Amino acid sequence: MKKSFTIDDFKNTAAAKLNPHLFPKMAEKYSQKQEENIPAKNKYGNKKVVFDGIEFDSKKEGNRYLELKGRQMAGEITDLRFQVEYELNVNSYPVCSYIADFTYKENGVLVVEDVKSKATRKLPVYRIKNKMMEAIHNIKIQEI
Repeated sequence: MKKSFTIDDFKNTAAAKLNPHLFPKMAEKYSQKQEENIPAKNKYGNKKVVFDGIEFDSKKEGNRYLELKGRQMAGEITDLRFQVEYELNVNSYPVCSYIADFTYKENGVLVVEDVKSKATRKLPVYRIKNKMMEAIHNIKIQEI
């Protein structure tokens, strides 16, 4: 027996939450949250953290920054940078860009790192950009 899908069922879906204008009561709740500055929940449950006045998307990324900063202070790595953008052009046509979490030099060799959870490593967009980085820039991204 096929169960019918009612409008009340739809109101509880992610699509309805992303389109609050479709339901006036939901829109009211959404605008109240915006006015109260209630932070939106992160899609993957990450909590933003701040170290040295720099906001990171997750605790894992913030902790990796502290590790790399310590390694740089110890002289193991140099030129530590974060949120470095790479253009991904194909035949001189700008397709998209990739933003690396961290870049640094280890023994004179450029290292590009991205802090990823198991879930975000599987995202199709990330996987394509990862392959494009290697094909276009000859850079293999190290996933942490």
